[in-house]
Amino acid sequence: MYVESGSSVVFNCTDIWGNSSGDWVSPFANQLGQDGNICSDPIFCDAVGRDFTLAETSSCAPDNSSGCGQIGAWPVGCVAPLSGVHGSVCNEILTLDANVPNPFNPATRLQFSISMASHVLLTIYSIDGERVTVLVDGPLDEGTHSVVWRGCDSGGQMVSSGIYFMMLEAAGEHRTQSMALIR
Repeated sequence: MYVESGSSVVFNCTDIWGNSSGDWVSPFANQLGQDGNICSDPIFCDAVGRDFTLAETSSCAPDNSSGCGQIGAWPVGCVAPLSGVHGSVCNEILTLDANVPNPFNPATRLQFSISMASHVLLTIYSIDGERVTVLVDGPLDEGTHSVVWRGCDSGGQMVSSGIYFMMLEAAGEHRTQSMALIR
C-alpha cells in the first residue's frame, strides 16, 4: 500500500501485522483497536509453502473477527493443530491433504497430520502401482508435517509426466491422494 505524505487514511476491520518498519505506523497510526482493526498473526495454513488460506483459529476468520466478517481475501480452509487433543472432530488418526500445487512442475508440497506420535510411511506410486520413492519412513511427533516431492524416483532420476499417488500410512491406517506431474 502506498499513501502520500500528509494524506489521511481510515481503515476498518483490518489486520496490519509484521511490517518491516513496525505495526500501525503513520499515516495509519492510532487506528489499532478501533473499528475492528487488529494487529495479530493471521495464522495462515502454511505461509512458508505459500498457502495463505486462513486457519479456523485465525483472528481474521469470520467467527473470530469481532463482527467484521472475514478480514482479508483468503478463505478459511485448514484447521490449526490443537495441542493436547488427540484426533480430529471425526476422530481420525491421520489426514492427508491434497498436494499443492496440483498439477505441478517441478515440485509439489505434500501435507499431512497425525494425531499421535507414530511411525509414518509416505510413499509415491506410479499409476501402474509401482513404488517410485519413499519420502518419509520413520517416527514423527503428533501434529502437521509437510514434505516436498521434486518429481524424482528413489534413484534421484526425474520421472515422466503422469498421474502419481501418494500413500500415507501410520498407526494402522492409510490415506491416498492422486496428483498430476506435467513436464
